[in-house]
Amino acid sequence: MRITRIPLAVAAVCCVLTFSAASAFGQAASDDQIVEQARKAYYNLHDEGLKEFRCEVRVDWDAASAGTKTDGAVRPEFLPPLDHTHFEAAVGAMGAPQVSLHFDGAPPNDEAAARIRTASAGVQRTLAGVLQELSSFLFGSPLPPDADYHLEAQGDRFRITFGSDEVRIVETMNKDRALEEMIVATQRSTVSVRPQFKRGEKGFLPVVIDSSVAAAGTDKVELHVEIAYQTHDGFELPQTVKVSDKQLAGGTPIQFSFSNYQVTR
Repeated sequence: MRITRIPLAVAAVCCVLTFSAASAFGQAASDDQIVEQARKAYYNLHDEGLKEFRCEVRVDWDAASAGTKTDGAVRPEFLPPLDHTHFEAAVGAMGAPQVSLHFDGAPPNDEAAARIRTASAGVQRTLAGVLQELSSFLFGSPLPPDADYHLEAQGDRFRITFGSDEVRIVETMNKDRALEEMIVATQRSTVSVRPQFKRGEKGFLPVVIDSSVAAAGTDKVELHVEIAYQTHDGFELPQTVKVSDKQLAGGTPIQFSFSNYQVTR
């Protein structure tokens, strides 16, 4: 269960998060105008000229060791060697994020290194999944990719429906042009994503992402993510990401800290 839960959420969410959002509320505009204006409201790294970023990610391993009886938690005996490790991440407009564990100094012997990699595997999968979800917002956009959608005004909100017979997507935007909810439904699963945004100089940035996955034959998965940003070389990039996951560290928030950025334009 632990191995497949994050990819399941990401696979469904990524059907949605490869586009851009916002709208002109309170004006007599066509559906196409509303959606097109909406696409310009969100900060997009690709539109700003960024192709890829690489960075170092450090983990609060003390938090990751909480709830040692929970699947995915790090046992205390692994904390001293893990304190001398970090992850390296590569995130871009094309392909899935790549995350790998690295040792700060000389690596231990092969047996010890293998045990440390095994101990950190759950945290690494969570980091990769969160980066996948976050990059879908920062390099993509939540709006439908083409004109095949249905837009419906509901008071001070808009409801957008699109997709196919296999994947049906329903989105809700508020009067401030911020996306409030996305629901991705397939025959076997339903993914709900509830983001919160802050308005930056160049558009909305996601600062909170709550997601849940209900799939046939599995327990419901819920994830809470909080993102803080830093400006590097003119780009808004993650500084810290806090993740709360009941099946990882017993729900205790784990903080990932991002540094040593390298950007490719």
